[in-house]
Amino acid sequence: MTIFFSTLENLDKSFPLFSLPHIIPLFMIMISTYIIIINRKKFENYKIKRIFMITIAILMLISQGLITYWYSISSIGFLKDGLPLYLCRITSLCIIYSFLTNTRHLNFIIFFIGSLGSTLALIIPDTSGYLFPHIMYMQFFIIHGCMFLTIIFLLFIEHYRPDKIELKKIIYFIFSYSLIVSIVNRIVKGNYGYLETPPVSASFFEILPAGIIYKLGFTTFICLVMFFIYFIFKKPSYNLKSKFIFSSNN
Repeated sequence: MTIFFSTLENLDKSFPLFSLPHIIPLFMIMISTYIIIINRKKFENYKIKRIFMITIAILMLISQGLITYWYSISSIGFLKDGLPLYLCRITSLCIIYSFLTNTRHLNFIIFFIGSLGSTLALIIPDTSGYLFPHIMYMQFFIIHGCMFLTIIFLLFIEHYRPDKIELKKIIYFIFSYSLIVSIVNRIVKGNYGYLETPPVSASFFEILPAGIIYKLGFTTFICLVMFFIYFIFKKPSYNLKSKFIFSSNN
């Protein structure tokens, strides 16, 4: 328990990429993904679908609660790094709310941000240098693993596909988020959204000059990825006229 809740801050915040502490959770997430996809027909049963949704929501809720408690007792500071202002934390709260209430109106945030956030986080984790069995390590992979499985759920079970309106919404959301969180970062001297400095594991962003240029560059990069995600998964548009002509010729 002492190691689990250790509050000693690490000087080295890097993560050993593709080491055992990285590969094992990735393997577990991939196995879970495979199980969901090959059993997608079973999710036509409403009860099974709700069990999955509630399980994901509870896992994320417990993880959020534990990490919030840890920040409240750590030397890092709750205001500086413990607020739910990272994009993935906001997305996880959206998933918890949507899955517990069985609503769909936040799917565009969950899908766009979740696709980018979970994929990047699982490839280049940022656990502030903490490894298994620390709470920071555990909650990081639980939150982002559940987020990734949620995207798989939306794609293969809910058959969700974004449209142009949702693309516009997420672009507005990202720029509004960057503006507001940049102000919060200045007040609390934090790095929410990685809008001040990039994650240690993503040092390639350090080619951008610090300050407003970095913020705009980083925000623009996120928006470009949103466009990329949209064009891969966008809702198909049907040409009704062509469909009518095709039908009439038969």
